[in-house]
Amino acid sequence: QTTPNPADIVASSGTDVSNLSYGQFQQISISGDVYEDLDGDGQRDSGEASLSARTVFIDSNGDGVLNHGQSGDGVCDANAVEPCRVTDAAGRYAIGGLGPGTHQVRTVVPDGWLQTTPNPADIVASSGTDVSNLNYGLFKLISITGQTFIDVDGGGAKDAGEPGIAWSVFIDSNGDGLLRSEEHTS
Repeated sequence: QTTPNPADIVASSGTDVSNLSYGQFQQISISGDVYEDLDGDGQRDSGEASLSARTVFIDSNGDGVLNHGQSGDGVCDANAVEPCRVTDAAGRYAIGGLGPGTHQVRTVVPDGWLQTTPNPADIVASSGTDVSNLNYGLFKLISITGQTFIDVDGGGAKDAGEPGIAWSVFIDSNGDGLLRSEEHTS
């Protein structure tokens, strides 16, 4: 019910009571899928599997964090302050029982992962109209390792006795072959 109950009515013989209004709102659900975005492009491609045990929540206070006063922020259980769900074995979630208002849907990004899809626009609830296909892509961060060395015999592989060498290695993110200040180096 979206309207307050009217004041008590004292019935009086022959006196009709009119203009009483009762607003009703049918709760909604918001659902979607969380998947591993293998190429990190923010688009669901063929072969990109769904992820189970990922948390999606309604960010009621807009702070970007699933608030939990007991178990710690980011934990989805019965004591979480904000509505939340953990994805099932098929990577699906559904958060039901949502009333009128504006809802921000967010995901908890685990350590070592990056969210590749933008956060969806705020959902303005409309009575009885469920919202589906709010999907999240996550990319598991990687590391690149190796060794620089003097290739004494020019064989293209490090042989015993070929010494290591200090050399800058970088991610050429713009493909120009030059190390720029915004590119990662080691």
